[in-house]
Amino acid sequence: MGTPRKTLLKDAEEAADGGLSPPASAWVKEGEPTNDIFAFLTTEPNAEVGAIHPKAMPMILTPERSRPG
Repeated sequence: MGTPRKTLLKDAEEAADGGLSPPASAWVKEGEPTNDIFAFLTTEPNAEVGAIHPKAMPMILTPERSRPG
């Protein structure tokens, strides 16, 4: 898994961007990897983002929502 990335929300609550970051061995067929890759997960936009971009917004995970169970 890739390097965790942190985001702070307005109220200073810690959050994380939802995404996938596979190890280089999963996608490099030959030689050494030259770049890391990361794919953002998206979700339906909230009202604030939807006014600017109605299709999708990045998924933001708070500690309560980032763990299964």
